Amino acid sequence: MLDIDEAAEVLAAASRFTGAATGAAGRIATTVDDLELRSRPESALDRDLVAALHWVKTAVAQAVQGDDGQADATYLLAVARVDALTATDVFGGVAIDRYESA
Repeated sequence: MLDIDEAAEVLAAASRFTGAATGAAGRIATTVDDLELRSRPESALDRDLVAALHWVKTAVAQAVQGDDGQADATYLLAVARVDALTATDVFGGVAIDRYESA
C-alpha cells in the first residue's frame, strides 16, 4: 500500500482552504462595498478620482465574482481525487495480498 496521508487529513486541509478562500472573498466584497466618498466631488480632479474609484470597485467585484465557486470546485475535485487514490490503494493492496499468498 502507498504511504499517503489519511484521506480525512487531506480533506480537512482542502476544507480549511475552501473556508479561507470563501471567507477572504466575502471580506474583499465587503471592503469594496464600503469604499464610498464622504463628500460630493467638486473639482475635475475629484471627478477623475470618482471615476478611478468606480473602476477599482468594478474590477475587484468582477474578480471576486469570477472566482465565486472556484473554492468549492477545488474542494469537490480534492474529494474526487482522494476517493480515486484511496480506491486505487485498496485495490493495489488486495492484488499484492493475493500475489503474496499464491
